[in-house]
Amino acid sequence: LLLLVVFLVTSILFPTSRSIAQTTVAENIAVLFILDNSGSMGMYDPKNLRYTATKMMISALDQGDKVGFIRFASGSEIITESFVELNTNDDKRELLNLIQPVTPDGYTDFKAAFEDAGVLFSKENLDAYKTVMVFLTDGRPEIPNFYYSYPNEAVAAAVALGVPVYAIGLTSYGQTAVLQRIAEETSGKLIPANTANDLVDSFLQILGELKDRTITSGAPVVADKSVDFFLDPALTPYISKVSFVASHTTNMRMSLIDPTGAE
Repeated sequence: LLLLVVFLVTSILFPTSRSIAQTTVAENIAVLFILDNSGSMGMYDPKNLRYTATKMMISALDQGDKVGFIRFASGSEIITESFVELNTNDDKRELLNLIQPVTPDGYTDFKAAFEDAGVLFSKENLDAYKTVMVFLTDGRPEIPNFYYSYPNEAVAAAVALGVPVYAIGLTSYGQTAVLQRIAEETSGKLIPANTANDLVDSFLQILGELKDRTITSGAPVVADKSVDFFLDPALTPYISKVSFVASHTTNMRMSLIDPTGAE
């Protein structure tokens, strides 16, 4: 199957604001992705869709945006030595090649992940960026020698960073009170994903909130078919770009064709 996601970059949809929208420069963002790779992920996300969704979101980011990546289980691992600035397609390609699945194993050390996030943030001046963390887990904070105050320390480590956390709880088991606290106390948001198949939609929801984009289609389609999406003609004066992201398992040609047949 080909998963096709078409989205629009729009201005403020009010005629009186058109001149303002045309002169406004889109704000660059810095996103730190923090993905759970504990042993239970082998059960709840066996096809590594969390990596696919992360790569999809990175592919949809704009020139000048910055990305960092951390993976955690019994400990934490910083995959990007610093935030990667996406200035060219090669920058994206090298980053996407760096973000590869590894066999899930171990516990779920929230605190270690947020401490490593602090290490990455300490290397950057992100004052000019809208900065967020995307934190994905399928469970509660756990370490080998668990102690009573550990969950509170994990929350405190997240809050101390001063960065909103979009917390994705995979399955009902991952949608915990601790994750809710992390989202609320960092002025972020808890985004549930009941199964791994919901992860793409979860990441697209975050993308839609960070960027001036309206997602119009996200349905799987057969690879040798096309998918249509309806665009209200009244919106066309306010659209500056139309693009799409396709996630697929085989080599294929993909194109965006307008109603006249022009590519």
